[in-house]
Amino acid sequence: MGWEADAVKRIKGLIEAASELRYDGTGESFARFAGWSARAKVALESILSPGHTYIKEFIETCDFHAGPRPAVEILSAVLADLEEGYLRKTANIISGEVFADFLEMAEHLSAQGYKDPAASLCGAVLEDGLRRIARNHNLKVNDKDDLNSLRDKCAQDGVITSIIRQQITAWTTLRNAADHGKFQDYVAEEVRLMIAGVRSFLGSHLG
Repeated sequence: MGWEADAVKRIKGLIEAASELRYDGTGESFARFAGWSARAKVALESILSPGHTYIKEFIETCDFHAGPRPAVEILSAVLADLEEGYLRKTANIISGEVFADFLEMAEHLSAQGYKDPAASLCGAVLEDGLRRIARNHNLKVNDKDDLNSLRDKCAQDGVITSIIRQQITAWTTLRNAADHGKFQDYVAEEVRLMIAGVRSFLGSHLG
C-alpha cells in the first residue's frame, strides 16, 4: 500500500471513529475525545508538511465542548484532497527538497575528492526517488524492490522511456560498483555526471 492509500485509510478511520464520540460531561467522554484528537493530530502531521494550514485549522477547531464535528470537517477536506491527488503534489515538493539536499551533499563530497561515498549517496537518492515515482503512478512496489526492479516496473508501465531506462541502468552499475568496493571501475567525472543526471531526472518526474 502506497503512502497515499495508507493516508486515505487513516483519515477515513478517524472520521468513522468520530461518530462514536459522545459528549456526556463525564471524564471518560473527555478522555475518549482527547485520545481521538491526539491520534488525528499525529496522522495529519505524518501526512502533511509542518505548519500546514490543515494542521493549524484542526488544532484551532478541535474542542471538546464543541464536539468533533468542526474537526471532522477539516479531516473531510484533507480526505478530499488526498483522493483528488492534490496532496501528492505537496509530498513530491517536500521529497524533492530532501533529495536536493542529499544531492548537494553528494556534490560536495565529489568536489572534495570523495567520489565513492558520493556515488553511493547519489544511488540511494535515485532509488528512493524512483520508488516514489512508481508509487505516484500507482505501481505496486515494496521495500524489497531495488533499482533494477523499480526501473523495469516504471519502463513496462511507460512511466520512463527506453532511453531513460538505459541511463538508469548505467547509474545503477556505477552505484553498485561503489557499494561493493569496485572503486577502480569508474572515475570522478562519471560520478559528477551521475549526480547532475539524477538531479535532472528527479526534477522532471517529481517537480
